[in-house]
Amino acid sequence: MLAEVTAALVAKVPEMLIRELMDLATRGTPSGLIGFVEALLDRLRQGGIEAPTVADLATRCHLPIWTIRRACRSSGLPLPERLVEWLNLIYVLAVADWEQISVARAAAQAGLSTKYVRGLRRKLLADVTRLSKSRRRETLSAAIERFARTCGLPRPQAADVAARLGGR
Repeated sequence: MLAEVTAALVAKVPEMLIRELMDLATRGTPSGLIGFVEALLDRLRQGGIEAPTVADLATRCHLPIWTIRRACRSSGLPLPERLVEWLNLIYVLAVADWEQISVARAAAQAGLSTKYVRGLRRKLLADVTRLSKSRRRETLSAAIERFARTCGLPRPQAADVAARLGGR
């Protein structure tokens, strides 16, 4: 029983990290995006056969895409498509770090292909040459910091967010 509770709590850590990151990066997650982010987290938790799309997530949270775009724009976030890419990558890196598994295995648990996650790494973290098991935490911190900077935080604040969320 205790093992099941512990496993359930460990599984929630990446989701809590994403929620906290959204709050810190946007100075409070806009109400129009809470349902969207929760739909993304639900989808990643359940797995699937392909990467989640903005249209699918908008349908899940019962919001029109234009509302999500407007909420992203008004809060300084990247457009929804890029936001989904960032959160997919950070979620997979967080799962790999917290569960001490490979990035490929974490991606598979979330229903994302390794090829897709590698593509996200190339697109969003061009200076990270590969997603290795030994550098999970460093890569997670780099992704968090880059995302925070993408959201408009100055470099020192983005580094603080990465230090706070990227380490245990």
